Amino acid sequence: MTARPARRRVVLATLVVVVLLLAVTSATWVSGTAPTVIGTETVSVAGTSAAPAVTAAALVMGAAALAVAIGRRVAVMLGGLALLGAAVMVVVAVAGLLADPAGPLLGAAAQVSGVRVLEGEPALTPWPYAAALLGAAAGAAGVVAVASAGRWQHAGRRFERAGAAVVPTGAPTGAPTDASPDQATTVPGESTTRPAGATGPAVGTVASPASGADRGGAPGAPGPDRSGAPGAAPRAPRGTPETDARTRAMDDWDALGRGEDPSRDQAP
Repeated sequence: MTARPARRRVVLATLVVVVLLLAVTSATWVSGTAPTVIGTETVSVAGTSAAPAVTAAALVMGAAALAVAIGRRVAVMLGGLALLGAAVMVVVAVAGLLADPAGPLLGAAAQVSGVRVLEGEPALTPWPYAAALLGAAAGAAGVVAVASAGRWQHAGRRFERAGAAVVPTGAPTGAPTDASPDQATTVPGESTTRPAGATGPAVGTVASPASGADRGGAPGAPGPDRSGAPGAAPRAPRGTPETDARTRAMDDWDALGRGEDPSRDQAP
């Protein structure tokens, strides 16, 4: 018998015992007659009133069966011990009733006649003996659970998610393993990134100032002047056509600001 079927059988047997105990306690356990002013009247007591500890023990057995079903080694052992304790509780409660069956009937007789008096001997039904046998069966299941707790310690893993990945200690969880061709890389001196493998400067970026050797000139030659605002075009030397055109444009703009027509000053 493997560990899992053995565990399942113990749990199912315990649940059957719990259901039967609850059914047995709802039946009549002891009956008798009580004298009244008009004669005698039959009184009876169910197991829930004659031995209330049996019902409580049945509930404990249900909880212990759950612990045995899904628990690990310690939980299974505790569940087995709980089964043993509940079984002892059932047997002791039944034994107390068998020793004094008239005790529960006196209260029932007082409700009928007003006095705690019985006429004749009380009669026991077979249900208290059935409850004692069921308690013994639960105790046997508890012994099996305690003895097999070491073999059942891994059976509860079927409730865990299978194939869970184990992350090594110290390994970054989000670090890439291989460089992808489409993966962006950072180019020193540039403000943005560009795809790996690209040889030219990134589009929309401003490269860092470089020497003449980096621009294809002679080694040691100074690069263009970039002392202006970031991203602005290099300033051209004075006296060039570009400088003259820019100066004329600024003069025309000033003339417009003064309300003058700059086209009058231009040659036809």
